[in-house]
Amino acid sequence: PDLTGATVKLTARDSVRVTKMGPVTGTIVTASSTGGTQTVRFDLTSTGETGTLPAPSSGLLFDVESTLANTDRVTLAAGTMPVLGDETT
Repeated sequence: PDLTGATVKLTARDSVRVTKMGPVTGTIVTASSTGGTQTVRFDLTSTGETGTLPAPSSGLLFDVESTLANTDRVTLAAGTMPVLGDETT
């Protein structure tokens, strides 16, 4: 879908669908109405979005959802993401 004028958000949930992070608002870096590559970015911080994630974890369910300029909602990506513990202090 064309991401021109759209918004994007990222949400992560555990296996019983309890929200563990988000929704986090992202930035549309590149949008295209001609079907070209489009890029979105989420800037996550350990003191904000990721600080309360259960680590280590074999995987949380995530989805990236967009609300398009015409107000339609679409899922751009979904899957599992591992959560690694911070090894430095």
